[in-house]
Amino acid sequence: MITVVVLAAGASSRMGQPKALLEENGVTYLAKITATARGAGATSVAVVAGPPDGDKIKAKLPVGAGWVWNHDPSRGMITSVQIAISGLPPRTLACMVWPVDVPNVESATVRAIMSAPAGKIVVPRYKGKGGHPVRLPAKLFGEIAALPNETSLKQFIDAHPADTIYLDVEDEWVTRDFDTPADVKKAKDDKAAAKAV
Repeated sequence: MITVVVLAAGASSRMGQPKALLEENGVTYLAKITATARGAGATSVAVVAGPPDGDKIKAKLPVGAGWVWNHDPSRGMITSVQIAISGLPPRTLACMVWPVDVPNVESATVRAIMSAPAGKIVVPRYKGKGGHPVRLPAKLFGEIAALPNETSLKQFIDAHPADTIYLDVEDEWVTRDFDTPADVKKAKDDKAAAKAV
């Protein structure tokens, strides 16, 4: 059983609106990620939301997606991961941590991450650069739960080289996160240019 944990509790201050509710072709980023995850075979999807926009996000959760509340996301992204992991069913084999501002990952990439050897951290990598979503095995959930708030997911992964697989993929979107309106515009322009070729 693999659960996708969508991190959507950030303040989105540079974007100016909740990233989870940004739309591409009439589909929110949150709905797009949920559909991609389910299409790739994820057992369930849990969305981590919190103030200031959590209520708006909860009101537009995709059908079948669950939600988890982080009352203070400013403590650090790892707290959203910890809260989500604490509520996973005991039979969970792994979770995939997927920031909501990385919405364009291809289904084939997600399937490859899910089917990588069990019991390992799996990080998709495009042209030498690591990206998301990252798969975390259940055997490390207890250690993750005990991490200090200031710990980044990258720091945790870097501390576990023997447990980590870097999966090279031909999917640049694993490394493309959208923090500003300019990032969104560039992605649209890049997609339009790719279609024109």
